[in-house]
Amino acid sequence: MRDRTTWSLYGVFVVWGWFLYAFNPAVPLIGDDLGVSNAVAGLHGTALAAGTVAAGLVNARVVAWRGRRGAVWVGTALIVVGVTLVVASGALPGTLTGATVAGAGGTLLVNVANAALSEKHGRAGSAAITEANGLGALVGAAAPFALGLLVGAGAGWQPALIVVVAMLAVLAFWMPPLAAPTHPAGTTRGERSLPQRYWWAWGVLVLLVAVEFSYSVWATTLVAERTGASTGTATATLTVLILCLGLGRVLGARLALRVRPGILLMAAIVVTAGGWALLWTTTSLVVSVVAMAVSGFGMAFHFPLGIARSLQAAGGRTDLASGRIALGAGLAIGLAPFVLGAVTDVVGVHGAFLLVPALLGTAALLLVGGRLSARRGLPAAAAG
Repeated sequence: MRDRTTWSLYGVFVVWGWFLYAFNPAVPLIGDDLGVSNAVAGLHGTALAAGTVAAGLVNARVVAWRGRRGAVWVGTALIVVGVTLVVASGALPGTLTGATVAGAGGTLLVNVANAALSEKHGRAGSAAITEANGLGALVGAAAPFALGLLVGAGAGWQPALIVVVAMLAVLAFWMPPLAAPTHPAGTTRGERSLPQRYWWAWGVLVLLVAVEFSYSVWATTLVAERTGASTGTATATLTVLILCLGLGRVLGARLALRVRPGILLMAAIVVTAGGWALLWTTTSLVVSVVAMAVSGFGMAFHFPLGIARSLQAAGGRTDLASGRIALGAGLAIGLAPFVLGAVTDVVGVHGAFLLVPALLGTAALLLVGGRLSARRGLPAAAAG
């Protein structure tokens, strides 16, 4: 049932989706304004990932301190401060700090929303999280277009980020009180631990996040190199991936109600691998667009189902589990594109993109390994 609480939690993904898809294409423009190189401008993405990791480390403690509703206010305040710094500072230290602060605030909000949706909807939690992520991606897909229109009209990139503050104000006041965690994180080692089955699911999720961000950073370079398309045309193919990712999540929410998350996730990995194979082998722009669409539909299920499976395996400690998810996702976001880029410098983007099926294959093995571990009844050994 999608009541006011559910819709307000969906709103978190809409706001954060807009920010991410407006901020990432704005990074080169920020670099131009600051007069720095593309490499230095790219540090804003690293800063965003650093904020994600920081939020993952403190998420459970913030919820224990202020409750979930209070954590929403903390996250909202951090995003507002971060956006303000990025927009108004006019200097690299300020914009990097702003990206870090905004990354921490947004991650905190999403962590709270994931945990609250999982507990509120129970067995339908995977469907709710999938749908929420889909709405966020669909709305976020409009952000680059809005950014382009604003820049073309001479308004600059700043208004596309400032609108996030207004969206947050509406969301924060409209969101009703949220239920307290079923099993709040405690202070003893046992209370701060998660079962072994959680870490199997966590590993799958981290690897699949690495796949998604490897695509978002390097897939358009592969398209341009292999097809001879212009940079602008190749970049437009990423919009196809984002739209299919969003549509896949919205349409797939009902599928998530009927198919077990583990089975659906394995199918999604296979679909993504098929999309990768098309993209890696073709020299046709049309086939590349099809490949991006197929990959987008496959990846649509990676993040939401990965989160849902991890939270369901957390033994009720959803806020602690959400924090650990953010920590792993932040590391994947920060490291995977960098590693792929470093390999690209050595063997070229075509050779380096072989890392993607390696990540997908390892994720599939962990998915199977976690299932076998559960069937054999291995002890749910706690890990911090």
